[in-house]
Amino acid sequence: MNSAEILQTIENHPLTQQILAEKQAELLKKRTEAASKIAELKAELEGLPAASDVAANEERELKRLEQEAADLRAEITRKMAEMRSRRLDAEGQISNLEAELFDTADSRIDREIEFFQDLHAKFMQIKPSARFEGKKQNLIDMTEKTTAASNQKAIVKALAYCREAVKTMEGMKLSPELDLEKFQELRDGIPDIGEYSEITGSRTIPGSKLPSARDLLPSDSETDWRIGKIAEKFKKIITRRK
Repeated sequence: MNSAEILQTIENHPLTQQILAEKQAELLKKRTEAASKIAELKAELEGLPAASDVAANEERELKRLEQEAADLRAEITRKMAEMRSRRLDAEGQISNLEAELFDTADSRIDREIEFFQDLHAKFMQIKPSARFEGKKQNLIDMTEKTTAASNQKAIVKALAYCREAVKTMEGMKLSPELDLEKFQELRDGIPDIGEYSEITGSRTIPGSKLPSARDLLPSDSETDWRIGKIAEKFKKIITRRK
């Protein structure tokens, strides 16, 4: 048996035929699956819209949104203009009504305002004074405390009170009814310009034999001089306020 016959015999053998049949079936299965997948994909492609249609739809949606945004901006502008107009109108009415209240206010308010303005001018003319109150010695640590007093703070307080009283009474013009008790209350509250506040300082008693850092403090005459300078400073402050 030659080689050709041997090959023919192998090919015709049932086992070889079985192997070939199995391979053919496997190949057929793969081809069938590929063809089926191709059909599915083609069907899917047929169901998809064209890219140009998608772009056109998105463009239409974009234009719709842009129009909505433009309409919203226009509405915001309209409402802001409306609110500004209403605010200006309300403020104008308030101004006119306040002017009416000021014009028709009781004349007694102006007389009280004039009273406090005159009182303010009077206080401005008063020169603050300072006085030497004395010295107090402490023989334990050999120091002495010097005390002076001035009414400068009281005058400044009274001036501020007069200015605030004028503001209060100007505001009373906006009230429909006159509050006469408020007049008396404001007058009763006028600060006393004769109230003195103290200024103190301490130093080592002159001639003390105990060495102390207080020896560096000024002498009696220098202290008196400084008190005088304080009084002058108060006077300058008042002068600048005129």
